Amino acid sequence: MPALFPLIAALRRCHPSWRLIVAGGEAGQGLRDLQSMAAAAGAAEAVTFETAPTDQRLRSLIGQASFFGCLSSYEGFGLAAVEAMSAGLLPVLSGITPFRRLRDIAPDAVIADPADPTATARLLEAKIVTDPENAARKFRLATAARSYDWQHVARQYAQVYDGIMSPRPLASPIKLGSRV
Repeated sequence: MPALFPLIAALRRCHPSWRLIVAGGEAGQGLRDLQSMAAAAGAAEAVTFETAPTDQRLRSLIGQASFFGCLSSYEGFGLAAVEAMSAGLLPVLSGITPFRRLRDIAPDAVIADPADPTATARLLEAKIVTDPENAARKFRLATAARSYDWQHVARQYAQVYDGIMSPRPLASPIKLGSRV
């Protein structure tokens, strides 16, 4: 989370209208800590904190967003990034392994260097503001996210279970009375 504040500050140097919405419950860092970090990055006036958004409010916030950012140095899978992709949001992610795997199925995803927010801001400006393929990219991202939908995942699990439970002949049958 702290790496997103310098990114929004860099984006605002390109276009002062950029804003950052931080939505969700406190996880590891309190609201006051996050507000202090935003202020230290020079982005306090550009950040809105929604600590307990309802589902309806969250949908509204997603509708206002251009990208989803997670510049975490650890993440088990990245479900929030997949959910954002399903809404057509451009994922801006750190280079950790789960996010690189996600980029394999969604080449439009941006792998950013949290240490270089200015370079990431330039890339986002090009991809979001000036790219004439913005609508097509949103469609590609939403389509890529479908490989993680419950029907697809459940079908994969069923195939694994069917494979495990299917009777198979032994590679070398054991005869009664033989020594093993």
